[in-house]
Amino acid sequence: MTLLGYFARLLGNEWINFVDDPLLNIARCKKNIKSRVIFHFLKRSRNADFTVIANKEEAGEFSHLFNVPINKIIVIPPVFNSNMIDDREFENLLRKKFTSMKILLFFGNMDYDQNVDSLNYITRDIVPKFRNLNDTCKFVFAGKGTDAYEDDDLCVYMGFLTEPQLNTLIRHSYLVLAPILEKYRKGIKTKVLHALSLGVPVLSTPAGVFGLEKEGLPVFISEIGDFSDTLLELVNGEDRVEKMKERTIDYIEKNYSEKVMERWKRIINMGDA
Repeated sequence: MTLLGYFARLLGNEWINFVDDPLLNIARCKKNIKSRVIFHFLKRSRNADFTVIANKEEAGEFSHLFNVPINKIIVIPPVFNSNMIDDREFENLLRKKFTSMKILLFFGNMDYDQNVDSLNYITRDIVPKFRNLNDTCKFVFAGKGTDAYEDDDLCVYMGFLTEPQLNTLIRHSYLVLAPILEKYRKGIKTKVLHALSLGVPVLSTPAGVFGLEKEGLPVFISEIGDFSDTLLELVNGEDRVEKMKERTIDYIEKNYSEKVMERWKRIINMGDA
């Protein structure tokens, strides 16, 4: 479910603007958003009861650019939990396919330029430096359109996966990679939170953690130019990865869990006190 759809399902009993990408689109909607979303220009945002934004770093900018009173903007983050369903049959397949390999995972829908650029960066600038480690680790790519690429001795392209299959693959991974280019520095990269919610550390560029709560953020951060060197250090630094892994679930519980959302529901009087 998209961020927009989640907010609509949770808060859909009022007229609300849902800002999926606050500088590009607004959806004015009512209940049953899946069949009633109407995308429109920014001028209607002032007529909503609230404007919901997932990223507090963009709330002020949005208010200034589109003359929306700051008291009509509510920052509600996406919500994840660590109990997402796995696919046990798929897990058995992964164990057989990768045995003791370290899975370095990138996932995303290739309909989006951001994901295409990240995948191409990994295969062009990172993978060649790991050719001598093909018996130690595998780069695995998952998501719609990734199966258009051809597997080789170091890269596996799995294509579209169901949500339980993707959860299983993430849990089975050593690291999730998020080499997000600076030009995509906006919104919230939910792939990072998805991985953390399943207890898997992430290696990201600064653009990949834009908008996330910085205190206690359990993410390895590297500039794009140093990404491959940092990754190599982490592949050979299991202790660092394990220590980071211990912090992932607590971070999600504190900042992006249902408990956090319940607080916001009370604030805007849409849930039980």
